[in-house]
Amino acid sequence: MLPIKQKIFGAALVIVPAMAAAESLAQSAQELVSESAAFETMIARDALETALSCWARGMDLTIGGEADAALATWNACYAHPDYRFQVLFQGQTIEGEGAAGRAETNVRTSAMFGYTGAYHYISNVEVEMGAEGAATATALQTADHFREDGTVETTFGIITVEFVQSDDGRWLALNETMDIERMVGFAGLPAPAAMIQQ
Repeated sequence: MLPIKQKIFGAALVIVPAMAAAESLAQSAQELVSESAAFETMIARDALETALSCWARGMDLTIGGEADAALATWNACYAHPDYRFQVLFQGQTIEGEGAAGRAETNVRTSAMFGYTGAYHYISNVEVEMGAEGAATATALQTADHFREDGTVETTFGIITVEFVQSDDGRWLALNETMDIERMVGFAGLPAPAAMIQQ
């Protein structure tokens, strides 16, 4: 029969490896959770960049006079049914709701400035994941606006969009803020005085 001390020591040898194994499993589980979250963020980022590209395509279509095509595009890959937007420029704010409202605003603005077409570009996208099924994307936004006389006006700004994930997995824009920081005119025709940031 083993002495009492030897029995206790033997039991301790069994307990210590078991504790170490449990700690190792817990650490592995935590690493898997962390890797899973990083992977989900990467997938979401890709989806949000695609949604922003959809926004840019719709913007090009509206300024080119194709409001119906823009509306179909946004409803397919960008705008949530409860989508709202605001455009900020030199202390002025234009607000509205719905993809149709956004398209109408663009068509009206394009006519006012004599634009016949545009190319919108998105870059430097940053994504912040929120609660489950929610995320915010912030990006630099540049757009070239064309007139019939060949002149171009280019805007520079920041777009921030709050997205929610729909039941079918799409990330759709719920709230959009486009802050136009400045506009530059080219080809000898400056931008209208009221639209130039000194």
